[in-house]
Amino acid sequence: MGSPDASTGQPTAATIDPSAPVPSADPGGGFPTEIDARLLTRIPSTLRASCGPTEATADEQAGALSVVDCQPRGNRLDPTFVRYFLFNDPRLMDGAYEAQLAQARAQDDVANRAGLCFDPPFTGAFGRYDRPNAGSVVCYRDDQGRAVFLWTVDALRIVALAYREDGNHKDLFDWWVDSSRSGPLG
Repeated sequence: MGSPDASTGQPTAATIDPSAPVPSADPGGGFPTEIDARLLTRIPSTLRASCGPTEATADEQAGALSVVDCQPRGNRLDPTFVRYFLFNDPRLMDGAYEAQLAQARAQDDVANRAGLCFDPPFTGAFGRYDRPNAGSVVCYRDDQGRAVFLWTVDALRIVALAYREDGNHKDLFDWWVDSSRSGPLG
């Protein structure tokens, strides 16, 4: 790891050594904690170096064991931002997904037709999916015009949220459908 952020004393996403396969837990209680390191093992190696401590609010983190924020760069398909949540209890994971789904419904017209996330227009839908791991997905345009994908991997108890500032739903879908790029990895 490189130098920590001067204002927080915590390592930033940019200071995490990209050659390290998975950061080990910081014995001083900084990032990554032991549980953060566990979540990082589920994040594809192409994203891992861009991950750091979350900026999620306490309400957004409710019930999560760990939350990690990532800002991938380097591939035109990469989203602007990805946030991964790790839960111990599947009911808490489902609750987090439902809270985000309610937020999506408040910002866009989303229908219970997950297939709309997989075919043009790649937006305005929610439902169940089964790409290598099964879970729930919602795709929508938020009130800032960003393309958003939110999905769960039920077996891993992980919720992930990704968005593109440019609103390009097709590129976000192409990134998401390649689980080796988007994760979480099982």
